Amino acid sequence: MKEIKFPSTLAMEYPNLVSEALAACMDVPYGERFVVDLTDLQKVSAFGVAALGARVSWLVRAKRMPSGSVVRRPESGRVSNDLMRMGLYNLLQEASVGIYQRDIDQRPQELWLVDRPEELANAVQRLMNLLRSIIPASDQNFEKLQEMILGIADNVFRHAKSNTGAMLCAQAFPKAGVVEFAVADTGQGIWASLKRFPSMAESLKGDAHAILTALTLKVQAAEGQARPGFLNTLVATARKAQGEFVCMSGEAALSLRNGELRTIPTPFYPGTVVGMRLRLFAK
Repeated sequence: MKEIKFPSTLAMEYPNLVSEALAACMDVPYGERFVVDLTDLQKVSAFGVAALGARVSWLVRAKRMPSGSVVRRPESGRVSNDLMRMGLYNLLQEASVGIYQRDIDQRPQELWLVDRPEELANAVQRLMNLLRSIIPASDQNFEKLQEMILGIADNVFRHAKSNTGAMLCAQAFPKAGVVEFAVADTGQGIWASLKRFPSMAESLKGDAHAILTALTLKVQAAEGQARPGFLNTLVATARKAQGEFVCMSGEAALSLRNGELRTIPTPFYPGTVVGMRLRLFAK
């Protein structure tokens, strides 16, 4: 029985560790039960949980993960409770995404699997309702937050060609007044998506270059003028608000921390994960 041992951190600060842990999931033999060892896990955040949830959903839907696989839960009670509340244990043990398709009041709250774009508005609204119950902030803050999550998730359906939908996750840290949210998919990745444009097919030199291009891209507006693309706007928002931003796809991640944008090499992640961490202002 194959064993996949996860590191101590599945968080936005270390996208390379997230990608390294999930890369082992790609080598699972077809139809074979396996052990997911989370005992060392001490820290999780929305970025890592969304990526893990998306990859497990891919395993389930690709028939690579039968029910009855073993989960060794984290020794950290806090982390274990977080993952249980999000439904990840059930997803692993039942090998069914049905946990995210039950009646709406029975679903996990922080983690949502969205299969169709018409389901996005409802999923994001419920995430907002959850965050509002945890952290005090202005309506303007939550409206902007909702707009950003919708935009990232909409990109999954417009560009990713993901057959496992979009995995959304949001967490609030009330003592710090901080919210972290992330959207993950198991689609074609940013490099492959941009290659569909003839002007970029030859010029892009790898995943890091493709992500940087996406983060600085300007698109043609209806009135004919160029405007910043959505990811470009997110980076500008994070920079202005002194927040954090990470975009991981393929063999690279670009991270904005302390106002500095840097490239982080990662083991290959088939798909894209976008995460942001922002401080909200009280009402």
